[in-house]
Amino acid sequence: MQKIFELVKNNRFAYIFLVILNAFTWYPALNYWFFRNWEQSYLVGHCGSKFYFICMMKSHGLLYFINYKLFGWNAWGWYLTAIILFTISALLVYKLTHEITKNRTIAFIAGTLFSVNVAHNDVVLWGSFEGLYAILMISFLLGVLFYKRLKEDIRKKNWAKVVLWHFLILVFYSLSLFIRENAVVMPGLILIYEWYTNKFRLSRNYIVSVIKIFMPMAFLTLGYLWLRQVYGGSPNDFIDSMVRLRISLWRQGLWGEYVLRTFIYFGKFAGSHVVPYPFMNTVRQIVAGIFNPQLVNYWFFTIVGTVYVLFQVWVINYFKKHKRTFFLLCFSFLWFLLPTVFYSLVFSLPHNMIIDHYDVDTTRWRYFAFFGTVLFWTSVGWRLYEVYARRKEPGKRTLEKIVALLVLSIVAINFILLRSIQKTRYEKIFKPAKDF
Repeated sequence: MQKIFELVKNNRFAYIFLVILNAFTWYPALNYWFFRNWEQSYLVGHCGSKFYFICMMKSHGLLYFINYKLFGWNAWGWYLTAIILFTISALLVYKLTHEITKNRTIAFIAGTLFSVNVAHNDVVLWGSFEGLYAILMISFLLGVLFYKRLKEDIRKKNWAKVVLWHFLILVFYSLSLFIRENAVVMPGLILIYEWYTNKFRLSRNYIVSVIKIFMPMAFLTLGYLWLRQVYGGSPNDFIDSMVRLRISLWRQGLWGEYVLRTFIYFGKFAGSHVVPYPFMNTVRQIVAGIFNPQLVNYWFFTIVGTVYVLFQVWVINYFKKHKRTFFLLCFSFLWFLLPTVFYSLVFSLPHNMIIDHYDVDTTRWRYFAFFGTVLFWTSVGWRLYEVYARRKEPGKRTLEKIVALLVLSIVAINFILLRSIQKTRYEKIFKPAKDF
């Protein structure tokens, strides 16, 4: 067991392992077909034969266009792109976790748990086009890594590199905005990292210095929002029932209803990060069989999610005396919280979606936040391991076996669930389309 713990501390082994793990986990998608002709209808339906700048923004069509140019209408190539992009994002999760924690074992566990999980599976499995979320995740993680280098070179007064890192951050932020609107969370995620490096302290001088650094991103965000207003936004604004409901509530001034639905969706988003959502569906079904099914189906996920968030707050407070863990948990929690709040604000769930069970569709909206989840609980687990290993030195080998078994069990459960989801989606959706 000691040899395994030493092996995972090797960077080269970690990267090779994560590449193989992701390939083995997600390769069944290569046999999928296009999702109900969504790819064709979105790319050609919005742009026709002329793929110009505004059209590509409105249709979120950059990845569609690249895949079409590379693979034509061969679906396996489109899914291969999604798997490669997802794998790169997992490698960057490992890289950023190591940069933050200075602990390769924590980074290895976080990268592994991020790679094999049902919480965000539709980034690959719902349709090849959702690989664009992986591009966004790559941009977000690279943005933080570039920002870390930027701050280091500011301290060294290496202004040429400062300009370079700032330029790269703006390039990837621009790319993200071009791909999809939810990229507007990127400055917020970088800001969370900045605040983490200052140990979550605030002062007037500190706030002024941060504003100066973030000013270019702020102007870029405002410019993007203005441009989006000019060209009319995405056609999805007028198709998606959740977006239409949110717009309707705003226009009618029904702010109380809007806040309620935001709270409901926040809880539903948050409640399925740790426990795989198929299990959550089963538990709700059991509870609904005991108590009032209408109330249970409406409120169960929201209550569970809210309790989970409050429990995270309690855990953070529990570790407040151990500053390194405390700050790391605050960073992880805020990374989890920001995308979750964002999606809760932009989507207002209709009644039928509130009572609906968790499904493959919509899991991608937990994708960005899930990095915060794996980092949070990996950090908690590792801190507990450190404490008990120090207290019971003779039992350290046993603790290492327990850690390895726990990680392996989580991965195995999620892997089995993923195989079931992959098989079901292929047989019900993609195989009939291929046969046709």
